[in-house]
Amino acid sequence: MRAFTVELLEALSDAAELGAREAVHRVLVSWRATARINADPEQLKEALRPLDGDDLGPVEVGG
Repeated sequence: MRAFTVELLEALSDAAELGAREAVHRVLVSWRATARINADPEQLKEALRPLDGDDLGPVEVGG
């Protein structure tokens, strides 16, 4: 809870000072996804499994 609160307050501060409202949305979406994964034992198990040797596919470099 503390980490979420700190991150949210920082995003709200950025939004107020810099007009960076997308930062608030990004924090909420990110933490919502984290909560959903932590609430589902199967998703949490999958998220925590090692990726050693797994091919995650091609990586595109933006320009």
